[in-house]
Amino acid sequence: MENDKKENSIAKQILNFQNIILAVIAVITGVNSCENQKIKGSLDNQLTQVVINKTSVEKLSSEIHLQIDQKRFSNEQLFQLYREIKESVNKKDCDQQLLLTMIVDQVMADNIVLRDSLRNFVLKKDPTCSAAQYIRKERVTEANYESEQKEIPANFTIDVFYLDEIPEEAQPRAEEIVQLLKKLYPSYTIRKRLLPKTVNARTGYKIDANQIRFEVSESNVAKIVYDEIIKNKIFRLEQPQLNQISYHTPNYISIFVRNM
Repeated sequence: MENDKKENSIAKQILNFQNIILAVIAVITGVNSCENQKIKGSLDNQLTQVVINKTSVEKLSSEIHLQIDQKRFSNEQLFQLYREIKESVNKKDCDQQLLLTMIVDQVMADNIVLRDSLRNFVLKKDPTCSAAQYIRKERVTEANYESEQKEIPANFTIDVFYLDEIPEEAQPRAEEIVQLLKKLYPSYTIRKRLLPKTVNARTGYKIDANQIRFEVSESNVAKIVYDEIIKNKIFRLEQPQLNQISYHTPNYISIFVRNM
């Protein structure tokens, strides 16, 4: 009963952003669970075994995204990540800051306020580190995505997204699809767009395979697009899934390209 009361208190504090720092301090100093220690050990183990550079971090980030998508993080675990970030900033450990910031971007994708508060903390405390550079880059990428979302043309539009996790696989195939559809539908607006990994981590996205999203009213066009992609052998291994959605976006189809 006492534990339940404590957990409810923590949840209320998290919802109140003005008290978030106090909540972090309270949880960090008051919680020392076995699960937290496992997370800390896992993170430390990753950091000691991996020589972190730009390429290895991007690969590790892709693996982290897949693993995190299958796990629900508790408040204690989230605050453990916060503590790890704070300690890495104090130690000026740029590699650890970068890795932990990328993890936070995934697990807090639906809590933009909390995520951005952690981002701001890193930027303010250590603006020259690789984590700060990563944050500034992601902010630009996210801003471009949001701007494009608001600029959907009036005519029928097909957006071909390539995923940030495997751009070397996704981007060339997305370009092939764009060129194919421009010939097939010259009066439509066909756009190639990047889907940022931080956006894909949000509820409603979580794209982990090639797919075509459409409403029931657009099913005929979606089927034609699907058949053209198959006929032109855009993908060698994984054909796109047809995914009918209920979210209302009239005269709009989205194609997500992840891999082969």
